[in-house]
Amino acid sequence: MKKNILLNLLICTIILFSSSQALSQSTSFHGKVIDKNNGEPINNVNVYVANTSIGTTTDSQGYFELTNLPQGTFDIIFSHVSYYFNKKRLLIKQRYNDIGIIELSYKVHQLETVIVEADETSLWNDRYEVFVEKFIGTSDNADSTFIIDPYKIDFWESD
Repeated sequence: MKKNILLNLLICTIILFSSSQALSQSTSFHGKVIDKNNGEPINNVNVYVANTSIGTTTDSQGYFELTNLPQGTFDIIFSHVSYYFNKKRLLIKQRYNDIGIIELSYKVHQLETVIVEADETSLWNDRYEVFVEKFIGTSDNADSTFIIDPYKIDFWESD
């Protein structure tokens, strides 16, 4: 009687373990990312599962593959600095999944205009003259003293 109970318990344990292994079988998915306007593949697109550290990047032909995922529903993010991101919700049940072609739209980065001008106001010159007068002095020896690169001196006022 005890042998039958132990044997049944062992069989149930094996069945439960093997069924949990089948349910937790890892899956993968792959696809290709292209430019929506010209159909060209985009390399270095970040492809990752939202809210995880699971991800990869596309190769030079726009292809990617993510492996070792459990079965389930995932939000997959496709992002690149020069394109608007794309988000796809995937239900992954099969071991290998082809999600096809993902299109990204090019994003134009418009920066504000920056004007760089040399500040040759007399303020720096005035401060430099005061500096030379106070630091080097006005004695006869001051004429033989030189500051090799005066523009490295930054004059600022303390509060």
